[in-house]
Amino acid sequence: LVSIAVIVVTMIAGYFLGLPVLAKRFAGKIPMATEYELGEQALVFFDDHEWLKPSELDVSIRAKIKDGFNILCDDLPFRDFYRLEFRSGSRMLGPNALALPGGTIVITDQLIEMADTEEEVIAVLAHEIGHTELRHSMRGILQNSIVALTVATLTADAATLNVAVAGLPAVLARTKYSREFETEADDYAFQLLKRNDYSPEA
Repeated sequence: LVSIAVIVVTMIAGYFLGLPVLAKRFAGKIPMATEYELGEQALVFFDDHEWLKPSELDVSIRAKIKDGFNILCDDLPFRDFYRLEFRSGSRMLGPNALALPGGTIVITDQLIEMADTEEEVIAVLAHEIGHTELRHSMRGILQNSIVALTVATLTADAATLNVAVAGLPAVLARTKYSREFETEADDYAFQLLKRNDYSPEA
């Protein structure tokens, strides 16, 4: 009973404390180009399954938002990988913005229409850029992959790992960042907005 208790406590501690540290360390070692390919696959998956549809937003509005986005990205470490995609959100995604792996950021028409000002839209994009610069997508993928690998090892079930890898785009669609990741992205966004003469109040 004591041994079982020790194993359970160790596994819980490893999940909540060890996994995030390992994922953060290894995410930084994965080339951004590799992560970009994952983001491309995810976007194709969303489009093919009609979770996202072509944008119906006026071209001039998109151009203004893209100009602001490019200003935010101009001096960032991963600036060469950033791409802003406009889509109309389905019932599943609705008003939303997504930071896909590798620098592809999607924003929906519905979110833009909800915003009172263009500056609010830029602030949302700054938050998504924060997720990208801090490698939150890859860190989340690594944490989930380690869990899948552990389960596959303990159960001797290779199918568990195959399903986890094959279903990455769907997993990305349903993944919600932890409160810690959201706070980190907010803090990053505040600093990024200030550097580019936008009010963090947005």
